[in-house]
Order: sequence, then C-alpha cells, then structure tokens
Amino acid sequence: MNVYALNATTGKLKWSFTTGSPTGFIQCSPAVVNGDVYTGSTDGDVYALSATTGVKLWEHEIGGAVLSSAVTKGVVYFGCMDEKVYALNAATGVKLWEFNTNGWVYSSPAVVNGVVYVGCAVGKVYAINATTGTKLWNYNTESSIRSSPAVVNGVVYVGSTDHKVYALNAATGAKLWKYTTGSYVDSSPAVVNGVVYVGSWDGNVYAIGATPTHITLAASTTTPAVNQAVTFTATLKNGTAPLSAKSVTIYHYLNGVRYTDSTKTTNANGQITLTQKFGSSGQRTYYATFAGDTWYKASTSAVVTIRVH
Repeated sequence: MNVYALNATTGKLKWSFTTGSPTGFIQCSPAVVNGDVYTGSTDGDVYALSATTGVKLWEHEIGGAVLSSAVTKGVVYFGCMDEKVYALNAATGVKLWEFNTNGWVYSSPAVVNGVVYVGCAVGKVYAINATTGTKLWNYNTESSIRSSPAVVNGVVYVGSTDHKVYALNAATGAKLWKYTTGSYVDSSPAVVNGVVYVGSWDGNVYAIGATPTHITLAASTTTPAVNQAVTFTATLKNGTAPLSAKSVTIYHYLNGVRYTDSTKTTNANGQITLTQKFGSSGQRTYYATFAGDTWYKASTSAVVTIRVH
C-alpha cells in the first residue's frame, strides 16, 4: 500500500506515500530516474512521485495489477495482470501504446537499442518496438516466464518455469542455446564477462560459461593457384562479443578423408588463423569447430570450398 524513502546512511524515514486503494500492495520494484520515482500497484495504477518529497506527480489508472516496470529515455514501460505491456510518457503519464501479451506479465521489461524485451505467463518472450509498440518477434518457451530478461551483446537471456535458461538472438528471436536446471528459473540472469549467473528453485546458483552463439570461417581466396598462400580465419563469438581463450579446430576434407589442420586458442578478437599452400590442383572442403563446454554441443562453421587451379 505504501512507498517509502529512507535515508541511505541512517535508515531514517524521509517520506512515505500511500497508494489510492487500501487493498492494493506494491509488488513492482520502484524505478528512480532524474529525481522522480515510478512504481505500480496491484490497485491497477501507475504512480510518478517526487524522489525528494514523495509528492504525487501523476497517476495513470490501468485496471489490472501492475507487477513490473522499467524507465528509459522519458518513457515508463510496465507489465500488468491485464495481459498487456504499456508505455507511458514519463513526464505526463499519458499512454503512448499498449501491447497484448495474452498472459500476465510478471517480468520487468528490458529496453535496449529501441526494443522492449519481456516475458509473460504463457511462456512467451516478446520483442516489441519501443516507439510504436509493434511486435518484432516472439519465442515460445515450455512454461510460464517470471524471470526478467537480460540483454547483452545482441543476446537475450531469460529463465522459465520449464527449468531452463534460454539465450535468444536479440534481432530475430532465434534460439541460440538452452540450459536445463533442476527446477523453476524465476530469477533474472546476470551476465558478466560472457558468463551467465542465475538462480533456480532447486536451491542452486549456476554460472553458465561463455558460450559461442556462432563460429565462422573465411578464406583470403577460394580459388588460389598452385603454391599460392591462402589464409583461413575462424572467428568465435557470443552474440557480437568475441570469445577469447577458447580452443578452435580447422579441418578439411580431401577425397572423402578428413584431415586436422590446426587447433589453436582464440585471441582477443575471438580468432585463430591458418595459412596453407597447395602443391597441386583440386578441390578441398574446410570448416571450423568449437568443442564447447561439457554441457554444450559442438559448434560448427559453414563450409568453405577451396578450388586450386
């Protein structure tokens, strides 16, 4: 029912604000931006308060319990039990748009590069245009989502009550990988230096290693002459971030036989290189692989075909 402001040093009460309904309570975490406090209540309203005095600046009535919020670039985004995500003008409380999720929204929106990422109770993760409220994509997990997404280097990380943590391509919603814990994953992932940290209802906290989302292989030329040097470059990334200190192998096939050309550790750019010359004409097929951590399947690049003439 109340929002409280405490002195950070002493813990002494500075002010309190009572919401409009005696039966409402505040489950939404307050956001403090530019001297104002934004929060929602189960009484179905969103409030903007002065962070200094606790005086109400505006109130916007929704009608369904407000469970989550985020504020960025002058807009308040929040999820609601009326199965919608809303965007309000942070200065006035005027509604900019609403988006129907078809499920309660416990998840706090993450707003990155003009896109709102949020999960809902029907197990969907949505990417919504932050300006227009238009859906860009959605991904279906196997159960309800209460976890708030974390978006880092072009990857969306989110937990689900299906016991899994998901990594999704932020631009397309394509699944990059999933990891299964022992129970529900309600907590919000934290991502630091390529490692995903998350808690589960099985009583464990997990650190999920820096995981490749893709590996590429390029050649300086695909049609070399005999004895011409060709440089192959394999690049390992997590989203847009390079993965260093990982073992990558380049192979090739010739006449149906596989040969191992080079196994090296990736540099700071997430790359290894290999330079070869060919003593005779013919065709060879190259690719690169990353074996991965024990819980992650091998990642393989697209094939590069070399035709020596």
